[in-house]
Amino acid sequence: MLQVSGLHTFYGRIEALRGVDVDVNEGEIVTLIGANGAGKSTLLMTICGDPRAAEGRIVFDRDDITDLPTYEIVRRGIAQSPEGRRIFPFMSVLENLQIGACGTDPAYFQEDLERVFELYPLLKERRHQPIFMVDLAVPRDIEPEIADLRDVYLYSIDDLEQIIAENISNREEAAREAEVIIDGAVSEILAEDRSRDAVDVLVRFRKKHVRIMEAELDKAVQRLKKGEDPESVLSGFATQLTNKMIHTPSVQLKQASTDGREEVIEAITHLFQLDED
Repeated sequence: MLQVSGLHTFYGRIEALRGVDVDVNEGEIVTLIGANGAGKSTLLMTICGDPRAAEGRIVFDRDDITDLPTYEIVRRGIAQSPEGRRIFPFMSVLENLQIGACGTDPAYFQEDLERVFELYPLLKERRHQPIFMVDLAVPRDIEPEIADLRDVYLYSIDDLEQIIAENISNREEAAREAEVIIDGAVSEILAEDRSRDAVDVLVRFRKKHVRIMEAELDKAVQRLKKGEDPESVLSGFATQLTNKMIHTPSVQLKQASTDGREEVIEAITHLFQLDED
């Protein structure tokens, strides 16, 4: 019924959708789940033609609708039900229903309208009522008691200021939570980078001392082949190996002491656990 393949959508230079693939078969209910900003609404809006897909293909009922204008897409039977009462607030209930049916065959509108009224009888009673009122005047032009009427939503400037303040507070709280999440993720990434650095140093440290050990071992083997005393050869091997391994650190420690770099001496002491002797 609906196939979306390789869909890419941009807002300016920002890529909101990247290679999205979706298949919806006839009779299926498919749910998009994701965090705010993940691209759920953008995908639905792109299917409806606004914004346009930069790449990819949208096929509905075997027809490619990727480049069709929005009104043509709606006429083919694709529509949205906006969240948060995103209707036309200064129009009546009936006018909103008429707007919602503009993409359907007018011959069936009355029949569809009666079916809606059967499902929601209150809509029929209130079909000529306005849906939303905002009092922007000072002093107020609309009496506060109007808000007590059924199906009427009255907001004053004070109400809107409170709503704005609550929205700002919610966004600030969300920003603080996001900052904690980002800080944690950054710390993990930095820790992984430091760990990789340490692994690299350990590998190079081991390779260097393996080379020293192999060189000294080769010398010891040659001495044994010459018939020298094994005990003397082993003793010499151990002494030479130890001297070679501690030579460079000893030079660096002496230089650090001369330069007053106590942190180097403390690091070596801690690294080789010399304070436990």
